[in-house]
Amino acid sequence: MSTEQLQRSGTAAVLRAKEHLRTAGLAAGVLVRDLATGAELGIDTERKFPLASVVKLPLALAVLYDIEHGRLDPAELVQCDPRCRLDGPTGLSRFRGPAWITLPDLAFLAVTTSDNTAAELLFERCPPARINQVLLNYGVADVVVRHTLTELQRTVADVLDAEQPGLALELAINSGTNGQGHVIKQLDVHQANAGSARSLANLLQRIRADSGAVGRQLMELLEDNALRRRLAPHFESDATLWSSKTGTFLNLRHEVGIATPEGHPGFIVVVLSESSVPAYVQPLAEQALGLAARELYDHLRAHG
Repeated sequence: MSTEQLQRSGTAAVLRAKEHLRTAGLAAGVLVRDLATGAELGIDTERKFPLASVVKLPLALAVLYDIEHGRLDPAELVQCDPRCRLDGPTGLSRFRGPAWITLPDLAFLAVTTSDNTAAELLFERCPPARINQVLLNYGVADVVVRHTLTELQRTVADVLDAEQPGLALELAINSGTNGQGHVIKQLDVHQANAGSARSLANLLQRIRADSGAVGRQLMELLEDNALRRRLAPHFESDATLWSSKTGTFLNLRHEVGIATPEGHPGFIVVVLSESSVPAYVQPLAEQALGLAARELYDHLRAHG
């Protein structure tokens, strides 16, 4: 089936996916790509979104790349001082005492548990400008890293009133511009870490195709992702391996991953979204993202 025929036949699946998103109050860029054929279906695939914690994937790529090329020492022991840790629910962000840890183990924590403190320690050795250079060397030109996680969290501190915990969320939802600018700098795609569903799908495809140490290590990290409530319930099974990285910040909910059924090279699945619902806990949104992606995936499996 040609690309044009696939798009025509997939119209109903795309409309169903859009309805799942609309019902949950979500605007999203979604792309599903069959790695066996190159066929794909998507929604707003070129729209850019702030990356939130998805930035930890290009961060880990750059660190592992620099280790492989001798720029960083994998045996270096990095001190984590609890007085300098970032807020976060996992990993070093929850440690009470000092710790010393290697760069590969920091990458493991940053990707598999989305550990903010581990990621910030990696940023100290591999800043945004270096990550962008490695992305270019890796053949990816349209994923851009502009700031660290310290700067991301400072955004919340700048706008959050302790007496009004929903203020930052309200600002996130209501303070954007038609050109995707935003009063919150790290939600402005012209100033934030940013990428589109297509650009992140291309990054994942590069990682999957990399048979060297960097690609193998990154795939292992994605396979070990411990945060599995968003898309994993819709893709993971005894017969399908789900490997991914999530990102969540204010009204942003993302996940980028690869579903690998037995006997198949895999399907790239990228969902980047922003919610118009002023609530941090949104089970309906989590479910809708999975249902939308699954609509496109099922059509590709059947007709791609």
